[in-house]
Amino acid sequence: MAVPILEIQHLTKRYGAITAVNDLSLTVEKGQVFGFLGPNGSGKTTTLGTITGIIKANEGSYKWFEDKYSAPNARKRIGTLLETPNFYPYMNATKNLEIVAHIKKVKNPPINELLELVNLSERKKSPFKTYSLGMKQRLAIAGAMIGDPDVLIFDEPTNGLDPQGIAEVRNIINEIASMDKSILMASHILDEVEKICSHVAIIKRGRLLAQGTVGAIISDDATIEIAAENLSDLGAMLHSIESIRNINKNEHWLELSVHKNFNTGEINRLAFEKGIVLTHLAKRQRSLEAQFLEITK
Repeated sequence: MAVPILEIQHLTKRYGAITAVNDLSLTVEKGQVFGFLGPNGSGKTTTLGTITGIIKANEGSYKWFEDKYSAPNARKRIGTLLETPNFYPYMNATKNLEIVAHIKKVKNPPINELLELVNLSERKKSPFKTYSLGMKQRLAIAGAMIGDPDVLIFDEPTNGLDPQGIAEVRNIINEIASMDKSILMASHILDEVEKICSHVAIIKRGRLLAQGTVGAIISDDATIEIAAENLSDLGAMLHSIESIRNINKNEHWLELSVHKNFNTGEINRLAFEKGIVLTHLAKRQRSLEAQFLEITK
């Protein structure tokens, strides 16, 4: 049975005439890697700030862990990374994490294990000011893990990183998720949500547009362009193939929606058997950007 870790009901936050979060309702269940996906300024950070108690909502409510814990105790089970990593610049990683543990009142934190998790063991004695942006971000993830929280919240964790830094942070988040942790992550990067998240909520101007599994919301369909001298005969043949989900006609060819693993050789073989000579056949993956723009238009 699914266990809710977060339930949001009709959450609304206004800043004067601007509504940053607009009647938002959703549920996050235990074990999910849940992505808040939307353009910059869509209300993702405000939503995360509200559910962590940093920002006060105008309307609506939220509850963690089905209200089984008081507010302070519930927060102790949540690790957050909401802003730019902020540590003492002249202290090394070990000392900075010891300070985080002291603030969280965590005794004997596994600092060496956490630094190994975020690939900073070899630089644990280096001052924080000497770290690259990716290293700073990874140290902040280690800080969020102190206290062994059940839930981790990350706001744009790969923002500003180079490709190598993005891949490192992504691998770390995936490893944390494998530890039976639940993760909430805000991002405007479609590719990152697809590679990291199991579930996603698409938000625009503070309003929820779609919610579900990544596979259901961000389709993995491919498009096939196909043409022949007689499009009518070709269309009739294609309608006999059950695995083709949709057929659209334009001026030059037919466009088919199929699963990304669909083998175009099946179409070629059937056309040959029917005596239909294909003049054009091309398969392309449906753009994630196009799908996102379609939902948010």
